[in-house]
Amino acid sequence: MTNTLMVHTLPSASLLKRLLAFTYDLFILLALSMGYSALATLFMVAIGINDSGDYQPMHKSYWFGLGWMFSMIAFYWFFWMRAGQTIGMRTWRLKLVSRQEDSISHGQCLVRILVGPISLGLLGVGYLWCLINKNKAAWHDIASKTKVVQLPKPPKKK
Repeated sequence: MTNTLMVHTLPSASLLKRLLAFTYDLFILLALSMGYSALATLFMVAIGINDSGDYQPMHKSYWFGLGWMFSMIAFYWFFWMRAGQTIGMRTWRLKLVSRQEDSISHGQCLVRILVGPISLGLLGVGYLWCLINKNKAAWHDIASKTKVVQLPKPPKKK
């Protein structure tokens, strides 16, 4: 685990690196969505909800949409609570930390998950806020009392 004092002295991540990490995560979320869709379709056909031969369960049941949304939330929740990093964040050496401690709480994770889509959905204004905020904080960082820091490069192996 990263030293709490050290984490808080690290610079905040730039908007570009955050967007690059998010782009990496989108590919993983796409794969997760396809896997979820395949499993949900098989399940719905097996129990007879989708017996028309139409393999588009999103149009047949709101449960499909709720399950899909849950799987997207679970992805972020799992990675943020486990290590403070999604796969994309790890690639770009970014880490999500609480402003008070090293790791984030479940409450902070929930607030971040609820406000993050709003930050992105309003034409990205919540993310662009990083460019004018003195701490490079987006709306979901401010609301959840978290920050995304840039981790240093690991020492080169000899």
